[in-house]
Amino acid sequence: MDLTQLIDLKECPRLAKKYEGIAALPLALPRFELDSANEFWHIWNKEVSVVDRQHIDRGAPTENPNTISKTYTQWDGLAMYEDQKLLGNAAWLTKVSTAMANSQPNYIKLIFSALPFVKIRSIRLWSAHKTISAHHDGNMPPSLDGKMRFPTEIRIMLDDKNPTETFYLTPASKHAPHTTIPIEDRYYVKLPSDTNTFAWNNEDYLHGADYIEPYKKILVVIKGWIDTKRLEKLLDQSIEKYPLYVIKEKN
Repeated sequence: MDLTQLIDLKECPRLAKKYEGIAALPLALPRFELDSANEFWHIWNKEVSVVDRQHIDRGAPTENPNTISKTYTQWDGLAMYEDQKLLGNAAWLTKVSTAMANSQPNYIKLIFSALPFVKIRSIRLWSAHKTISAHHDGNMPPSLDGKMRFPTEIRIMLDDKNPTETFYLTPASKHAPHTTIPIEDRYYVKLPSDTNTFAWNNEDYLHGADYIEPYKKILVVIKGWIDTKRLEKLLDQSIEKYPLYVIKEKN
């Protein structure tokens, strides 16, 4: 399968122009709520494992595989769903928890139905155990890198114990990946109370996260190939609903 054909690439230049300057925004979707919080935490605390790197992609601190160890880790986590045919090509390997998936069937079903993807390849629960330096996420396949210059990366904030926001964007035109980002150039994602889902532009902006010990957060990381028509409709609804939460680049 040619995975690039899952994205309507001819629409990308138009969408990049339409949403130019928007770094991130909450999505106009109801909050995603677990089927059973008690079961979630029981399984999470029992099974959570270190997320291991399988391949070096553009998100790594270096593009030279010989200069970074694959033992370098940043997250602990579990996977609720993985497309096993594509798992070998993923940059990160997250332990698949059948127990977790079985405990939250409606949560998973809602992710598949409500989010604007043509195809989802993984649903992972990640919790950082260190500061995450500003970087781009890699695409599958890497030939899609640089193509989608509008908000396409989608995350759900499952749990956040931090006293303040920690996830931020910064202009890639001003800062190189994995460099120190001054506070004035960090655009922190703030979510309204009625949604816990957000999206960001993964090409024109780098993203990173502060680590405030001992506080933790868990993000649901959904990877796949977006449906440009459904995404455009959702972005327009989100901009209309949450104008004060749309993060735009500062002049």
